Amino acid sequence: LLPEDSDIGLNRVHHTATRNGVREWVLDAESARYQKQENKTILKRVSVTFFLKNGKTVHLTGREGVLLTDTKDMEISGDVVVRSSSNELKTERLYYDHKSRSISTDTPIVVSGEGIYLTGASMAFSFDTEQAMVSGGVKTVVESYGL
Repeated sequence: LLPEDSDIGLNRVHHTATRNGVREWVLDAESARYQKQENKTILKRVSVTFFLKNGKTVHLTGREGVLLTDTKDMEISGDVVVRSSSNELKTERLYYDHKSRSISTDTPIVVSGEGIYLTGASMAFSFDTEQAMVSGGVKTVVESYGL
């Protein structure tokens, strides 16, 4: 049974977002509940793959999510993990802004990768420029390779 505030419920959801014919991201979820009045879809066990201009991908997973159907903005929460080919970021909540193609969080982060470990209180990352900004009590450990 659907909660009263839900108009449609689906299992095993797969959604692709494109802009000007270019695939920007693909979302998969175990389940989704669409709430038409609020223009949002409530997601469970979410996985999103973002496609970068250089052909690389970034994968995001979380326990829950909200997709705003009019803007394609998202909020993912619960054991959020973001993986690229070289790094992994962990946090509890992450926002995706579709217009600017960026992700951000105001919850503590841990980034680990080949030869680096970084923590901070918040972070923003642009998929278009591939630049990140980490703020608040930033600590970094970089392994030495015989400098």
